[in-house]
Amino acid sequence: MAEGPQVQCLDVWETVHRRKGRSTRLINIYNKARVEGGGYTIDHLDLSRLIVGRTILAGDFNARSPAWDPWVSSRHNAGTVERLIERHQPIVNNNDYQPTRWGKNCKSIIDLTLSTRNVGELTSWGIDPDRATTSDHEVIVFAWTPLRAIVATEEAIAAPNWNIERLCADEQAMAEAAEHWRLLSEGRPLVDSHAATEEELEAEAFWIQNSLKIVLDIHAPGKTACARSKRW
Repeated sequence: MAEGPQVQCLDVWETVHRRKGRSTRLINIYNKARVEGGGYTIDHLDLSRLIVGRTILAGDFNARSPAWDPWVSSRHNAGTVERLIERHQPIVNNNDYQPTRWGKNCKSIIDLTLSTRNVGELTSWGIDPDRATTSDHEVIVFAWTPLRAIVATEEAIAAPNWNIERLCADEQAMAEAAEHWRLLSEGRPLVDSHAATEEELEAEAFWIQNSLKIVLDIHAPGKTACARSKRW
């Protein structure tokens, strides 16, 4: 999916057991100056449409600011990039000891790697000095935590195989489990799925999952999980 000659947009799918599991959008930007219509490339992009879900923006932003560049004391063409960071709150993964561009008499960080909060901080980021480039910009290599590693970790700490059938067959046990759930949820305000923010919905989903695990661990204990166990 392309957004123009200075922008490349690619959605990368990670699979688990041959099924699509998670998508990460990679946006490569060359923030070229003096484009048609004036200004820089980024001034003409609808970033709210491009930055969707898990997104990583990387490229030559042609902007200098003390906010990310320790070798500069004043701002230069940084307004749009600073507003992007302020509005979307991405993580700046560059470090402050590796310049991304070397000039004749200076060094700078104008090539940024930004990741949205749902991607999180990249697991690795750095300059690769062994890769040759025909420009005065360095080659940047980065990585994020792969979905397979997350799934493997979750499976390794998965809950026991709860004995749901035995619980459903025992009226007293079911009543005790229902009372336990009532005590946990009593007084907890309902979440309006239409008005709640993404963070509020994620927090509610986490609470439901964690509380359900507590109730089932106590009232429907099963055998210890093994590598081939299923949660339900």
